[in-house]
Amino acid sequence: MIGDLRTHDLRQMAESSAAIGWSDVTALTGLSRHCIQDLMRGNRFPSPIDNDALAQGWLEGDVHRWMRGEWPDRDA
Repeated sequence: MIGDLRTHDLRQMAESSAAIGWSDVTALTGLSRHCIQDLMRGNRFPSPIDNDALAQGWLEGDVHRWMRGEWPDRDA
């Protein structure tokens, strides 16, 4: 059981810090880029992060928390 918890915790940590781009965000949420942009303008979707490797990216954990209805504004 402890091994299961550690594996679960490690997976959550990796999910939280992984940067994902537009294609991953639209695939995860099932929403169009336009819809996500509208949600961001209304501060109802996580803000992208600055990442040299991605033109615009999000923390995967933020997107998953948003999908579960647990997303607070990270910038607040």
